[in-house]
Amino acid sequence: FACFPLCLASPGLGAALGALDRFLEYVKTRKSIGQKGVAEYATVQMRVAESSAAMEAAEAVLLKGCRDVMATASAGQDLTMEQRARFRRDQAYAVLTGAEAAEKLLRACGAAGIFDDFEIQRCYLDAWTAASHIGTTWDAAASQYAQVVMGVGKPDLLAWI
Repeated sequence: FACFPLCLASPGLGAALGALDRFLEYVKTRKSIGQKGVAEYATVQMRVAESSAAMEAAEAVLLKGCRDVMATASAGQDLTMEQRARFRRDQAYAVLTGAEAAEKLLRACGAAGIFDDFEIQRCYLDAWTAASHIGTTWDAAASQYAQVVMGVGKPDLLAWI
């Protein structure tokens, strides 16, 4: 069950990365009302840099957790409660970070982003849906992790999935 949220976090982060890909295509041809290329604006460039860095960091956190779990399993060992809680935390953090980064990109799209057929909005909604699932919700994962590492109470890692 500690690994189940990976089934949600991975596609959620993938959706966020899809928003980035689509945003980069979108701004190549998008012009402002003054006919200046949107990609030329420093504010748009900052959103691309920040969002892409956040998504890459989220992916790195997710992959590190996967490597750690696989190494433990390959060694024939059981995951400790702290490992389980950390992996849950990292999965929730990765998908939340991706969804927040996708939102920054969507907000840079202006009013075009409100339409249902706008691909960046679809990616954003998919990322937030994954981040909102009970198995990947940040509030539960963060609280459980903190309870484990601080020795407070007896968190039930199954109670939230």
